[in-house]
Amino acid sequence: MKEVVLLTRILMKCSQSNTKKTNTEPISKIFTFLVFLFVYVYLSSIFGYISYQAISSLILINKQDIFLNICFVGLLGYTIFQAVFTCLNVLFFSKDLEALLPLPIKPYKIIMAKFNCLVISQYVVYSVTALPILVVYGYLLKMGFTYYIYSFFILLLFPVIPVVIISLLLTIIMKFTNIIKNKETVQYITAFLTIIFLFSVQFLSVSTKDNEITNEELAEKLLEANNTTEQYLVFLPNVEAVVKTLNNYDTARGIMNFSFFILETVITYIIISIVTSKFYIKTVNSIMNNGTKAKKKMMIESDYKKNNILKTYLLKEIRNLIRNPIFFMQCVIPPFLFPLIFLVPSVLALKKQGEEFTILINYLSKYMDTPIGLLVIIEILYLFYIFNFATITSISRDGSDAKVMKYIPIDLNKQLTYKSIIGIVFNIIPLIYIMAFLKIGLGIENLILVYVAILGILINIFNNFLVILIDLKNPKIDWMTEYAVVKQNLNMFYQMLIIVTQMGVLFLTLMIKDINVFFIILSIIFIVLIILVKRYTNTNKQKIFEKIY
Repeated sequence: MKEVVLLTRILMKCSQSNTKKTNTEPISKIFTFLVFLFVYVYLSSIFGYISYQAISSLILINKQDIFLNICFVGLLGYTIFQAVFTCLNVLFFSKDLEALLPLPIKPYKIIMAKFNCLVISQYVVYSVTALPILVVYGYLLKMGFTYYIYSFFILLLFPVIPVVIISLLLTIIMKFTNIIKNKETVQYITAFLTIIFLFSVQFLSVSTKDNEITNEELAEKLLEANNTTEQYLVFLPNVEAVVKTLNNYDTARGIMNFSFFILETVITYIIISIVTSKFYIKTVNSIMNNGTKAKKKMMIESDYKKNNILKTYLLKEIRNLIRNPIFFMQCVIPPFLFPLIFLVPSVLALKKQGEEFTILINYLSKYMDTPIGLLVIIEILYLFYIFNFATITSISRDGSDAKVMKYIPIDLNKQLTYKSIIGIVFNIIPLIYIMAFLKIGLGIENLILVYVAILGILINIFNNFLVILIDLKNPKIDWMTEYAVVKQNLNMFYQMLIIVTQMGVLFLTLMIKDINVFFIILSIIFIVLIILVKRYTNTNKQKIFEKIY
């Protein structure tokens, strides 16, 4: 087992590594910690509050025990959903396979280490969702200290069974079918399914949304959900054992169920690891050698020709985004679809209100020709800009090839501008959505639309020029899988923090009462900021490229 633990540690370090030169500055460490703390507290508070409301409503009818059924069935569903998307990449498409396969390590140890990495990856989300839920449950029901001990170990072991079972099923599918042995095909399929899932959830929530919900109504809905989950508990022995453990934490029955849960988890883990290892190596070798094609014959006239530098550079960036399904899903899809996911359901929900929707539209129209109305539109645009990861990952996406930027005969400052253009173009998409809604839905006059367009573009340019410097300052170029470029990249939080800070600072401009003056002042401010950022980049381009080696 020592080899499995050591291999797990190595794989986890490789997946989390950022650069060979780690930043050890105390201020940077403190800032990073505060960012993580803020995000963790914010998300945990949301789940804690929802749990508080649900448990309180169930306490009124003395049915609080059913909450754990719903909680762990939902947690199991999330784990399965997440495992389907991550197991394929970790087990079959990660870069570490080329280094692992030649080593004198038994296949079952590689499988166990991979399983451990998949399970550990679940803990971050568990700590944000399941942990506050169980703490709130224990607090409201005045559980003893033993309950929290059980909860801690249950959260550590709970993802093991769903992860290893999903991994086994996917390994069998990969072994005996040729449908998904192409990495790009798999990733495009998962991207497509993710989009369908997001839209389904959004439109379902709109179609079933009520105006108000009382505690009694919430309790009834939870009872209905529990009746559905209880039908499947017989097929989910680990969920049943967990629920009985926590509900009987202070009795011998709790100890018995907890022992059964541990035994079931360990046996499942060992058996599936051994079974999977029997054909894992051959499957991986087959996938890695699959689809080898003959080299394309080069035609000097067609393959090598003079072209505009800007056009060539942009085409290179676009191909990198489109040809890689993970980058396509994480950087191209969000700015196109996320605004729709938020806007369309909101509009549909408001339209259900009928007369109230008309009153709201008329009320908003009165403020559209004032600084308040223009500022609200800008703030909404800022929120949509958060979902654009094209620029903040533009250096990291290149991986180890990023160092080529320092050797090609193109000015470094120009290269940063070229890389930023893709993100700037993507941010124009939500701007178009907003302007279409303002014109069609609210009938805003053209002058205001011009103000929105100009300010939106200036803010867009400034933020893209700024966040690419963050990616240069803290590039994640030593990644093992493409998922790590965004999902394990702290720069996403820095981008969000920068945008949220600007949103707060802009409220200071409300002291300006004339919309024309408001527009002119903001335009001048962002034009000056753009010039300052580009001047700083041009002056310090050698220094800011130090992390690219």
